[in-house]
Amino acid sequence: MEAEKQDNIRVLVVDDEPSILEIITFMLENEGYIVANAATGSAALEKVVSFRPDLILLDVMLPETDGIEVARNLKNNFRTRHIPIIMVSAKRDIEDKVLGMEIGADDYVTKPFSREELLARVKMVLRRTRDQLDRNPLTGLPGNIYIEVETRKLMKSGEHFNMLYVDIDNFKPFNDYYGYDQGDVAIEILRDVILNTVEKLGTSMDIVAHIGGDDFIIITFSDSTEKIADEIIKGFSRQSKSLFPKEDIKRGYFVTVDRKSKKSTYKCNLTISVALIKDIDSRFTNYAQLVDSAMELKRYAKSIGGNRYVEERRVSNNSS
Repeated sequence: MEAEKQDNIRVLVVDDEPSILEIITFMLENEGYIVANAATGSAALEKVVSFRPDLILLDVMLPETDGIEVARNLKNNFRTRHIPIIMVSAKRDIEDKVLGMEIGADDYVTKPFSREELLARVKMVLRRTRDQLDRNPLTGLPGNIYIEVETRKLMKSGEHFNMLYVDIDNFKPFNDYYGYDQGDVAIEILRDVILNTVEKLGTSMDIVAHIGGDDFIIITFSDSTEKIADEIIKGFSRQSKSLFPKEDIKRGYFVTVDRKSKKSTYKCNLTISVALIKDIDSRFTNYAQLVDSAMELKRYAKSIGGNRYVEERRVSNNSS
C-alpha cells in the first residue's frame, strides 16, 4: 500500500560516485519512485529543468560546482526554490550542515547511511513539503495553500508587490470537446509560457502558483507587470494554436452539445484573461479580499473579450 503512494514521485539523485548513484537509485526505484541521475553540479541544474523532480538528493562534494553552490542556485531561482533538497555528505562537519540549512536545504544525511534511514528521510521531507506547498500534480507548481501563506506574509510585512490572476477563456467547452488529455496540454502550455515570461521579465523572488483548474496566480516584484501580462497573452496565443486539429482550424470552430441538447459554437482559438493588481498595500485587509478583487477583474476581462488584461486602479483608502 505504501509503495503505491510513491508512484509518479520524481527524485533526482546527484552524486559523482557511480556506485552510490546505483545503490540509491535501486533503493528508490524499489519503492516505486521515478529516479533520474546527475554526476556533476552543472548536469544537475540542467536535469532539474527537464526532469522537474519532486525531491533532490544532493551530494555536497561534487566536482566543479559543489552541492552547496547548486543548492544556493536552486533556492535563488523562482522556478526551483520550492523543490525540497536533502543534502548528502561523507563529511560530519557541523559547519556543512548549518550552511546547507541556511541556504534552504530541507534535511541532511551523512554517509554511510542505512536504507531505512534514507527512505524515512525521503518520505518525511516529501510529506512535509506536500503539506506546505499543496503542489499541483499536473504542473508541479505550488498550489492554493502555499500562495495564500506567502501572500499573507507579504501583506503583513507591508512590502509592496503585484498580483496577476491568469485564466483560460472557455476552457470547459474545450476540455469537454477535445478531452481531458488535451485540456492538460493546454494547461501545461500556459504554465510554460508563464514561467518563461516571469523568468525573462520578473525577479528571482517572484512566485508562480497553480491554484486549480486553469487558474494561475503570479506574485511579482517587477516594475514590468503590464509587460509580463502582455507577453503571457501573446505567448499563449501563439502556442495554443497547436492544440486544434488542422481540419477544425480550417473550419474555424467547434460545436458542443450540453445535456439538454443545446448546441454552442466556439472559435478554434483559446484565449486568456488576466487580472492585474499593482502596488498591493493596506487597502486589502486579508488574502480573501485580494483574491476576490482579482477574480472580479478577471470576470470583467472575460466580459469584454479574451486575450486582454484588466488593471485595478483604485487608490488606497489611506491616500490624502
